[in-house]
Amino acid sequence: RDVVEWGRDGLDWLGDRGRDLVDAGRNFWDEQVVTRWDAGMAALARLGPSIVNFGEQFTQIFTEGRWPRFHEVAASAILLLGRTGGLFANIATGEDHQIFDSGDGVVTSTNSVEADPEVAGRIPTDLNALMQIQNDTYDNTEGRESDNRHVRVTEVRQPDGSSAYIVTVPGTNGLFDFPGSVTGGDEAFDNTSNLELQAGERSASMEAVEAAMREAGIPPGAPVLLNGHSQGGMVTSALLQDPAFRERYNVTHMITEGSPNDSRQVPAGVNYLALEHTNDAVPKLDFGDALLGPVPNPFPLGPPVLPGPIPHPTTDLQGSPGNVTQVRLDPPPGVTMTGGSAQNAHHYDNYDVSIRRELANGNPQLTSYANDPGLSVFMTDDPSRVRSREYQSHRRP
Repeated sequence: RDVVEWGRDGLDWLGDRGRDLVDAGRNFWDEQVVTRWDAGMAALARLGPSIVNFGEQFTQIFTEGRWPRFHEVAASAILLLGRTGGLFANIATGEDHQIFDSGDGVVTSTNSVEADPEVAGRIPTDLNALMQIQNDTYDNTEGRESDNRHVRVTEVRQPDGSSAYIVTVPGTNGLFDFPGSVTGGDEAFDNTSNLELQAGERSASMEAVEAAMREAGIPPGAPVLLNGHSQGGMVTSALLQDPAFRERYNVTHMITEGSPNDSRQVPAGVNYLALEHTNDAVPKLDFGDALLGPVPNPFPLGPPVLPGPIPHPTTDLQGSPGNVTQVRLDPPPGVTMTGGSAQNAHHYDNYDVSIRRELANGNPQLTSYANDPGLSVFMTDDPSRVRSREYQSHRRP
């Protein structure tokens, strides 16, 4: 009997060890293999389009007759390297770090904005007041559920019952928020979107603006003015490159402040006002639409030349017809390229000061733009004809 019991105990022990081994194998498969596989596939889904985009930077000369631009290649390379690193990081850890994850730009909530004539940026009475909508879009906090960027759509009703629409798009949020602004956070207007816009990819911020315009119910044929600061201006210019967007919306005017858009081709039917402070660093991020080419190697080692920016033959917005007014403004006194928030040449408040000064001084370019008859549908001094709503942007993984 002792021998039999010993044998049974031994078999039970072996059975337990076998089950433990099977469980360990299943756990290893689930926790090490499957999680790494899933994380790796998530990274590959982001990496694939980056590979295509980087290749297209060099094939566009054959497909579009357009020489590669230095800033576009550089942004595309950063995305490609970052997403490649994300692939290895995901596989190594079994976790999706969402490095340069574009996700989907959506609208998660909306709030109305009172048409208060006592508040600057609420009633677009003239060009200056129209542009002050941007300042109020940044500064307004009433009715908002989060600090995420909000897109404002201002409807100006016409005497015949139709409406014109001003779509105001703010700039980057969390510029120095690392790693959050490059690892799939919920802010659509982050550094991932900055790089995608520079590289010619579709960004979450573009999708969020389109979502806001759909939510606003802008009808086909209604006049639309796009008003963007910084990344907001990059977004509006990028949307105009999309034939489907232009077919859906009748964009007649666009105004940007401090946006690097020198390489954008603006359709002939859009009257475009591009404003830049002379010492604002952000509009210079496109290197004046510099071409990619060989430049002397500044280092003592290595090849004699390296890929670098070659100045474009002209410093104007490239490839655009005569519907573009590019105005370079001197900043207000004491405002510098590297100053703090209120003293920085890129700050929207300082653009407001410069625009008011130049309009008061009769700047011929701004005066000519302000006198465009087509701009009148976006202006009124009657608060009852103005209805504004803000749309909270969000990135959805």
